[in-house]
Amino acid sequence: MSKKGIMGLIALMCFVVLISGCISGDTDTEQSSDSSGSGSSSGSDDNWKSVETFSGTTDDGETDTFQIKGDKFKIKAKATGDGADVEYLYFAFITYEVGETMYVSMDELDFTQASETDEFIINEGPGEYYIVVYAANLESWEIEVFDYV
Repeated sequence: MSKKGIMGLIALMCFVVLISGCISGDTDTEQSSDSSGSGSSSGSDDNWKSVETFSGTTDDGETDTFQIKGDKFKIKAKATGDGADVEYLYFAFITYEVGETMYVSMDELDFTQASETDEFIINEGPGEYYIVVYAANLESWEIEVFDYV
């Protein structure tokens, strides 16, 4: 990657982090983790039904759409670094409802080790959604979407 491309990627990451910090109190997303740092869902696990799974490497991009029927949904995100120092690993995603210009959730993994997993509950109702992914220095990432039915 050229020096100009790296600088552009760093600028984009800084922008996403800045925006995330500015509006973190305004989103309808709940991050749920137990004391060990691994994700855990709130409510009965029997009510969470897997809808779709998306995966990639250091690709930025947009997922296919997925349908939510319940009053909320959950995203379980996992990312593994490519051997780079933890401070250079980056994985963030923004969830949109199809046809809307405002996002419903902006989330990211906080890397303290080479592989991180967390869950994010999104308090939005039925509809068709998609996710825009931003990733850097990763060996792989995976997002699994669950509907609360």
